[in-house]
Amino acid sequence: MEENGTYRTPDFQTAIYLRISGVIYIGIEWPTPQQAFFVFQKPPDTILSAWATGQDKGVRIVLDAADFFRDELRRRDR
Repeated sequence: MEENGTYRTPDFQTAIYLRISGVIYIGIEWPTPQQAFFVFQKPPDTILSAWATGQDKGVRIVLDAADFFRDELRRRDR
């Protein structure tokens, strides 16, 4: 979501991709206590396009693997 030269996303993976792509991180907004938006300077269209087409520098692969192992650790507590 773009607004006034900034880009907001509630998606953790998107935020990580923007961060490793060098997009300036501004902060977090909490429109409600249950929802946070990561706020960045507006990224170039090429960065957003790369994310949308899966050319994400391996971010999704790494985060999916992290989620898998986090879930594995949580299974121990069940």
